[in-house]
Amino acid sequence: MGKFIINQPRRVSRKKIIIPIIVILALVGVGIFIFRSINSPAEGIVSQTPPDSSQDIDPYASPGTYSGKYISFEYPADYKPMPSTLSGIFVEVDYFYGTKDKSKQISVDVSREALGDDSGLAYRREHPELYKPTAAAGGVIIFTGVDGHERTAYLEHAGLVVSVAVSSSNLNDLTADSQTVVSSLKWK
Repeated sequence: MGKFIINQPRRVSRKKIIIPIIVILALVGVGIFIFRSINSPAEGIVSQTPPDSSQDIDPYASPGTYSGKYISFEYPADYKPMPSTLSGIFVEVDYFYGTKDKSKQISVDVSREALGDDSGLAYRREHPELYKPTAAAGGVIIFTGVDGHERTAYLEHAGLVVSVAVSSSNLNDLTADSQTVVSSLKWK
């Protein structure tokens, strides 16, 4: 019988195996980081003056301060910060709900876009039967709902747009609450 020569498999160097594995693991790690960043709640710091321990006081009876990644501002008394989640083009989203008047809420959203591309602003401009422009200064654009249930302000800075929407199901004057946030707003 003839001799069979069995070819030994060629040994692949460890470098040729380890480098692709490291690259794949790095790509998976980056993908997980991006996914978690997009789906994580907005991060910021809310501070309020704590009540005197000898008194039973509403902890939201005083105005508060919000400091996030892109903006900081003061919000009026009788509002409680609520958790929020980022979605779409928003890079920061902050919600506050009324503690005395439960129908009141404030929504502050920061998006990465130009003011002319903001769909909320475009909608308000295209529907004068629902929203009327309100005189404003310093680059602030304000619309008030004709039914009196909403007041929304828009500001632009360095490729970002912030919208400050104050709303209520009651016919409250929302001007003071809106003005508190808008006048104290600072970009970081």
